[in-house]
Amino acid sequence: MSVLTPLAEIYKGIASTRNALYDRNVLKIEKLNVPVVSVGNLTMGGTGKTPAVLFLVDLLLKNGKSVGVISRGYGRKTSGVLEVEAAFDTNLFGDEPALIKKHFPNISVFVGEKRVEAGRALLKKNKVDVIIADDAFQHRRLYRNLDIVLLDATESLLNYEVFPQGRAREPKKGLERADIVLITKANLEGALLKDEIIRFFNNDLNTEIKQDTFISEMVLGKAYFLFSDKEVIFQPGEKVTLVSAVGNPDSFEKLCKKEYKVDIQQHLKFSDHYRFLKNDFLSLESFSGKIIVTEKDAIKLRSLNLAHLEIVVAPLKMKIPDQFEVFSEKIIGLCS
Repeated sequence: MSVLTPLAEIYKGIASTRNALYDRNVLKIEKLNVPVVSVGNLTMGGTGKTPAVLFLVDLLLKNGKSVGVISRGYGRKTSGVLEVEAAFDTNLFGDEPALIKKHFPNISVFVGEKRVEAGRALLKKNKVDVIIADDAFQHRRLYRNLDIVLLDATESLLNYEVFPQGRAREPKKGLERADIVLITKANLEGALLKDEIIRFFNNDLNTEIKQDTFISEMVLGKAYFLFSDKEVIFQPGEKVTLVSAVGNPDSFEKLCKKEYKVDIQQHLKFSDHYRFLKNDFLSLESFSGKIIVTEKDAIKLRSLNLAHLEIVVAPLKMKIPDQFEVFSEKIIGLCS
């Protein structure tokens, strides 16, 4: 038995008890006046939630639906309910909500630890057809019409042990609450097959996955310079440095190698949501090549005096190569 087992059992017990109280209506679940789609996961970050939220917002807008987004605003220095403004201040709103607002400046994005209050504030400000709740799978107080749970195909199955033995936020049984299972990063090196993942949950849980299961891929959009927005074209084998503060930096590295065909000299990895300082880039002052960062990290770098460095932004995008129409109908159907 691992020395972490007792701690994991305590964590598991707390999560299971809390879920049971909501399942039995001991703890109150509150509804908003419009459909809510939750995007979440079982593990502690890095599954691709933000690209998934951006994908859903784009899908809804293209189908003529008005949409709002609510998020906790992890990593912000404020508290309570706030509307994300176009200034994209990550200190006020957190990096992910600021990035969502940057992509879709005309939609309402609100942050708040209590997602119900954030949703109510959003609806008071703007009437929408549907609300996307970012990272809300464990936020049981908010009623959701559709729960989408992301499973990272590059995640080791050992990581589905409850923290601190693994990276899971709750026992695997929690997947039963999902309406849609979205397997992400299926196109990356080392990705598990859909059948392997489903078999793992079915066999180990003694619970058959009955939800709709879709496969998605992660791709990189056109790279651009952080301080000029000018498009960047990489030469095959070009020497670059990566800097990231994301939940799964290895996936970012694999994508850059695969799609940009670059030669990664080093990868400076910081903890997820890390708030960068100018000094973090001192070791790169003598590096003559390009420095690639994610969009989520880039939004925190614009305020730093780093224009003398060739910092390049790599946008992460999600796509569903198969059954896109089926997936779309399930999302759009909520608003009918």
